[in-house]
Amino acid sequence: MVDGDLSAEEWGELEWLDATLQPHQVVGCNWLLSAYRNGINGILADEMGLGKTIQTIAFLGYLKLQCGLTGPSLVVAPLSVLASWVNEFKRFAPSPRGIHNALGDFY
Repeated sequence: MVDGDLSAEEWGELEWLDATLQPHQVVGCNWLLSAYRNGINGILADEMGLGKTIQTIAFLGYLKLQCGLTGPSLVVAPLSVLASWVNEFKRFAPSPRGIHNALGDFY
């Protein structure tokens, strides 16, 4: 794992990532990596439509394919966005397989 931040070019050179990250998304991905390296948890929270999904996909893919960490990783999301998340993984990172979803009813 790289100790410092990855540049936009380095994120763009990842063969398995089929996306171009915007500058604010590069910052978010690097923040997630920094939090991971320092053993702290983090959450992405901002306006809708700014790319939290692609940042999470890039981060998890980086851990799996660049660092060899196979997980498991847990993404908690509302049921209403689950199908969209699975589609986004298939679209932007078709290589990292192993997406499982667990649905439960809570009363």
